[in-house]
Amino acid sequence: MAVNIYSNLSGDGFEPEELRLFNLVNQYRSESGLPAIKASKALSLVANRHVQDLAENVGRLTHAWSDAPYDPSSPNTFSSMWTAPERFNTGYKGYGFENAFYSGGSSVNAQQALNSWKNSSPHNAVVLNQGVWSQNWNALGVGIHKGYAVLWFGREEDPTGAPTGLPSLRTLAPSNAPQYIASHPDLIRAIGYNLEAASQHYSSYGMVENRALDAFDEFRYIASYADLLSAFGNDGAGATWHYIQYGNAEGRSPNLFNSERYLASNKDLIREFGYNLQAASQHYVTYGVSERRATQSFDPLLYLSRYADLRNAFGNNLTAATQHFIDYGYQEGRLG
Repeated sequence: MAVNIYSNLSGDGFEPEELRLFNLVNQYRSESGLPAIKASKALSLVANRHVQDLAENVGRLTHAWSDAPYDPSSPNTFSSMWTAPERFNTGYKGYGFENAFYSGGSSVNAQQALNSWKNSSPHNAVVLNQGVWSQNWNALGVGIHKGYAVLWFGREEDPTGAPTGLPSLRTLAPSNAPQYIASHPDLIRAIGYNLEAASQHYSSYGMVENRALDAFDEFRYIASYADLLSAFGNDGAGATWHYIQYGNAEGRSPNLFNSERYLASNKDLIREFGYNLQAASQHYVTYGVSERRATQSFDPLLYLSRYADLRNAFGNNLTAATQHFIDYGYQEGRLG
């Protein structure tokens, strides 16, 4: 059903999955040594209007709008994207720049969208201020509707403030402090396993910076190292402590275990979890090891070799191919 994108629409603030995507983007930037981008009320409104326009009016993935054309080969149409904040009378004084994603289905999750942008060099450059996008972003809007997800970036700060849906809690519970520290390597270096300092940092800085509270996958960290698996089993709290106290300084990566491939290698887990990598990691250390589950029986190279459409879409991107099998290929009856 067509929608009037200039009328009052629900979802202009952050919905839970949009907040998750916002946090994942800033966590990814933090891992690359970049500052967090502030949430923008104005750009989130634009983002929400565009995903609704794409899903309900346009019907395809594009930077165009139903009332504003965009052609990547015609620079005179680029302003359809850049000037959207002004066109919607948001109060934002700068241009907006968009990353857009379509899942191909009726829904999309935050991790799926971010992975797609990370696996695309031009989109990844926008997120990480690389190349022509080297100037820092100071405003970020997020929109998710049906199978569409978009990020809107702005160089100017948003004078209208932050969107609704951001956490209002200004204190960090002691039980959440270890995950908060482990999610941010700069905090590990600065305060170590100091839970009180973590709470103070969150109240003074982390809340304003919209830092992720739980971006560290403790079970994936355990699964990445045989000695940790022997020492901690499925003790996530113990593994988090180890990473803060020792693992980060030792140069250990918390993401060596290939959770995507583990999921793709076990069809019952695809049915149970979908593309939920943290659930897959936890399953492996809790059950998968003792059950001697396959972790690499799915071969993304073989999967790509069997299907020309996937080679055309993903090239040699094995992570993207594995995600495709989990999200679509298995249900389509494709062979992995």
